[in-house]
Amino acid sequence: MKKTIYFTGVNHQMGQLEKAIQTATDKRDSWIAENEAQIGKVDNEDIKITPWNGNNGYVMVTIQFTYYPK
Repeated sequence: MKKTIYFTGVNHQMGQLEKAIQTATDKRDSWIAENEAQIGKVDNEDIKITPWNGNNGYVMVTIQFTYYPK
């Protein structure tokens, strides 16, 4: 059975988008390193950038990581 984990970046203004993406990928990389023995096969990985809080230019970065356990 597949499992899905979500990793979010800190909300930043669009000008700091790279930092928000880096925060989310760092969290994902740390989780993978700690749980590498449990991951059988990676099924899917997706990144989404979602605007929030009206017109102030803030976004939330979310990485969706789906895998099959060993």
